[in-house]
Amino acid sequence: MSLNGISHDVPPAVPEVVLELAANCVRFVQTKLGIALDFTHETLPLLDHYAREARAELQNRPEATTLLVEAMGAYFGQVLALEFGGLWKQDGTDPHAFRVCLQSAFLSVNPVGVAYDILHGNQTHAGPSSELGLAPEDKPLVEGRLAALPPVREEEYFTFSARYDVFHIAYEALRSQMQNDGLDDVWFELGDYDD
Repeated sequence: MSLNGISHDVPPAVPEVVLELAANCVRFVQTKLGIALDFTHETLPLLDHYAREARAELQNRPEATTLLVEAMGAYFGQVLALEFGGLWKQDGTDPHAFRVCLQSAFLSVNPVGVAYDILHGNQTHAGPSSELGLAPEDKPLVEGRLAALPPVREEEYFTFSARYDVFHIAYEALRSQMQNDGLDDVWFELGDYDD
């Protein structure tokens, strides 16, 4: 972890495969819905609509699952990276193992895992976990904050919009705790996420 004084003005490099997959997602949605995604959370309801339609189509074309989860995951991950100051952590070249790791709070997620959850709903799948990556000491804080939310219907939970909201709430809880602890200047690097 780093403290202030280190320049954070240079945007981190995004893996080329993420850029390609996210561009595919934009193209898929544009072709199907006639609307372009713009890498903001405001467009996630469009991605949700596309995912609902894709879920039905995958029953006839299950071979398209990998392409769709990687494309939608890359788009969702890039939205998180851009809006929350995240870095892409690659463990090899498989997008299924990529994580978005924040710099201003210790919080990460596998966006392809999120996409698998969205496409498969409450059914089990062979994709990676979408569980938030938190420091063990932060889990009770975040779990408590999320448990205090009103319940949502299952079909709402399995959306990119809802997963964005969960990520945002977790981020706000962590940042608030950091500020209360006088750690507002702490900055995390990819190496901090190795464990």
